[in-house]
Amino acid sequence: EKALEGYKGSISIVDVKSGEVLAMVSKPDFDLNALTPFITKKLFNEITESGAWLNRSIQGLYPPGSSFKLISLSALLRAHLINEHSTIFCEGSYRIGNRSFKCHYHQGHGLLNTIEAIQKSCNPFMFKFGLQLGPTLLYREACFYYLNVPTGIDLPYETNRLLIPSPDWKKDYMKETWSDGDTANMLIGQGYLLETPFKMTCFVAALAANKNVFVPYLVKPKTWTAETALPVSDWNILIRGMQKVGEGYFPKLSTAIKTG
Repeated sequence: EKALEGYKGSISIVDVKSGEVLAMVSKPDFDLNALTPFITKKLFNEITESGAWLNRSIQGLYPPGSSFKLISLSALLRAHLINEHSTIFCEGSYRIGNRSFKCHYHQGHGLLNTIEAIQKSCNPFMFKFGLQLGPTLLYREACFYYLNVPTGIDLPYETNRLLIPSPDWKKDYMKETWSDGDTANMLIGQGYLLETPFKMTCFVAALAANKNVFVPYLVKPKTWTAETALPVSDWNILIRGMQKVGEGYFPKLSTAIKTG
């Protein structure tokens, strides 16, 4: 709560082995005591204007950004389109059709292999190999990890408006044809994608155990079955890349991180 003071956002911490939610904070928030025995119109308006009624953890919908690259990489590994020795020379952008898609590091990362691409979150690496993958397999991978459904946590009002887009979805709802640019955006967690922060927490918790789903609980434990996500050799590639990210932030701790 102190870390988020003065910011809009959420933090969720879960026990990877048990499914227990250890902490969940959403800011801005409000003092429940102030609502008793009744809420004044002034306080109601203040809470409404600040957006504090929204539990951003389970109700806030956002493009997940680069944390979704773990889904993209999982799909690429599953399709044998990349391995740990796959490389690209990142020049800071990647041409797709008549449009140039930027890397977040505009100077370019130079020569990268898969581990380094995860470590540095390189967009052109995703574009080069992801366009070979295509949107259908990318969509299936996200659904394999259950990113298309809520977590099922024992809290009220968790949103069910998560969105994993596909060519069929765009045709039905937008009356438009899917493009390579749509695939590029989806590969890096942008575009039409919508996830809650807590859903991404649960995805990473599943990945930490090399499983395809993680079912959280606040009070009452739940039982669930999960499939092995990836062959251990492929899973190790993702984890090693995430560990490299962690070394940059916390050199004295053993962590596995993906920024988003």
